[in-house]
Order: sequence, then structure tokens, then C-alpha cells
Amino acid sequence: MGPTTSSVAERIRSAADTPHPISDQAIATQLGIPARVVQAVLGHTGISPLVAHPRPDRDFDDIIDGVSAATQRARRAARTPCGTVPGFRSHRARQEDPCTDCATAWAERIQDLPPIEHGTRNGYVAHYRRNIPYCQPCRDAQTVYSLGLRTRTAA
Repeated sequence: MGPTTSSVAERIRSAADTPHPISDQAIATQLGIPARVVQAVLGHTGISPLVAHPRPDRDFDDIIDGVSAATQRARRAARTPCGTVPGFRSHRARQEDPCTDCATAWAERIQDLPPIEHGTRNGYVAHYRRNIPYCQPCRDAQTVYSLGLRTRTAA
């Protein structure tokens, strides 16, 4: 059985009661306990209800579990709606084939992109992102860019 709540709180308060300021992280490292427990005991955060009224029958593990549960981020229950670009991306993230509505939304997004500036590196990148074959002026621009990049990094 680990140390009781009151003894842990007393150790934290005595470590913090020094003539020189000491950070919560330094106290946590010194005592070998999580920093969020130190913050909760010293009242440096809004998660202190578990430690505000320590009970001797509570175990140190109960404090850690309660503090970590209080700081966990809520999960998002809703999925992104189908027929949107985020819906298409969520299909891809789950490694699913996108539904027809999401595929249509993605195709519309591609159509709304600005036109390709042929003969520039941006044009080459636009070909790549749209998954269309490269035109010769864009290939030449990429070759010039790559050669320039190689000479700059070689120097």
C-alpha cells in the first residue's frame, strides 16, 4: 500500500515551503510523483477537489487516478458529416473507400482550386496534388529547381 493522501500532501507542502521559489515540476521530480498531483495539492490548478479534503483511508493511487481523470480530454462522439471535404478525409483516415457524396465533395474541391501556372514549380506541385500527368514546361521548371537546390546544398 502506498503512502496516504495526508502524508503525500504534507511532503509536497514541506518541499514547497522553502526560502527560495521552487517550481511544481522540481518538487515533483524531487519527490518522484506526477507534477499534476503537486499542482493539485498546492492549488495551482483547478483540479484540487480530491486533495482539498484529504482522508487518511484514501490511497495515493486514488489521487493519481482522480487527477488524471479530471484532466482527460473529452472525446468527440460525432463523426464528420458525409458529403463534405472533412467527411472525405475522415473516410481516408479510417482507411475506408469514400462514399459517393464525399467523393463528389472532394472532386468539387479539386475543381475550385486555382488554375495551374504551367512552367513553374508551383505548376509542377499542382500537377502532383491533383494527380494529373505533368506537362513538359512544369517538368522543366522542376528540373531547374532541383538542380538549383542541389547546388545550394552542396556548397
